[in-house]
Amino acid sequence: NVVQVPDLTISKTHVGNFTQGDAGRQYSITVRNAGGGPTAGMVTVSDTLPSGLTATALSGSGWSCTLASLTCVRSDSLAAGSSYPVITLTVNVASNAGAGLTNSAWVSGGGEIFTGNDYASDFTTVIPVVPVTVGTSPLPLGIIADGVAYAAPRTFQWAAGSVHAIATTSPQTAGPSVPFLFSRWSDGGAISHFVTAPSAPATYTAFFDEQYLQQ
Repeated sequence: NVVQVPDLTISKTHVGNFTQGDAGRQYSITVRNAGGGPTAGMVTVSDTLPSGLTATALSGSGWSCTLASLTCVRSDSLAAGSSYPVITLTVNVASNAGAGLTNSAWVSGGGEIFTGNDYASDFTTVIPVVPVTVGTSPLPLGIIADGVAYAAPRTFQWAAGSVHAIATTSPQTAGPSVPFLFSRWSDGGAISHFVTAPSAPATYTAFFDEQYLQQ
């Protein structure tokens, strides 16, 4: 007689790159029975987060999950060739998280014999956040970033490689002063243009000339 036994496997995935300071990013964990027989008894999934990620939620249909220990359990039988409902792990990304993080998960139990495929890891690319200052010369005048008006200077935390719109208006006045007319941006762009956030801190300055009134 040939006894058909269960063989649990686990996979972990995510969508897209994460960015430093992100909240509510998610991993999907799937447990499948790759064996020839159904599971029997308790099945346990455990996750280990790297430094730079903090778990905020852990759930899956039919799973009993504990966020503090990052474990999920269930005891209903899983037929051969079938998968349990997906477990969703929600995380926040630290503002100083490293450029590459690996999240790992394990599955155990269910009456399986072969345990060599009970582990899965998921490498995640984390995009750094860069301080970018948008200002004017002279100060204080106004700027516009991504459609929102600000008093200059203003420092933003932008993901390296992300695209943003910067602009200003002309003429402008500062207090009782005479009007100032826009002259140029420090990067040579038009009065309204797009910039790509660099990988290192940067400053974009809108230069103005004082408008003298003729007598």
